Amino acid sequence: MQHLSEYVATRTVCASGHVSLYDHGRYVGKQFIGQSVKVQFDPDAHAWLISQSNDQQIRHQPAPEINREQIVKMSFRKKRHKKSP
Repeated sequence: MQHLSEYVATRTVCASGHVSLYDHGRYVGKQFIGQSVKVQFDPDAHAWLISQSNDQQIRHQPAPEINREQIVKMSFRKKRHKKSP
């Protein structure tokens, strides 16, 4: 999981103050609505580190969806239901 910490994703905070990570909403704060934030996995805390563009940390959010079993199965996203024709 150390390898995941090398990646940084940019997300835009939605109107409810959340960002989406692998189909899971993570609360950032309403004061950040519309702003871009950086998201990186912290393997030591097993959490998402959410920071402003100037690298100031905003939040640490637990990342229970990131675990060895789900990575091997590639099942860390929520199941999607197929639409009926």
